[in-house]
Amino acid sequence: MIVMTGPQVTVQECEELAELAGFHGALLVSAHHIPWADVHALYRLAGWAVCPLASADVTMAGALGIPMYDLTS
Repeated sequence: MIVMTGPQVTVQECEELAELAGFHGALLVSAHHIPWADVHALYRLAGWAVCPLASADVTMAGALGIPMYDLTS
């Protein structure tokens, strides 16, 4: 399973994140109960580092050795 995270403080950020997740066939970490053992990759949107929720997602993925990829658009 592929999951996605990114900035999600404003409604606009949440909508953009959901749209891009759907486009890439990914699930939103924040919108689902994620069985981390089934995650193959985490996609990160630009600006994730300034969002506490996205930073927590990245920390979890890093602790589990899940590959992470930055999306530029």
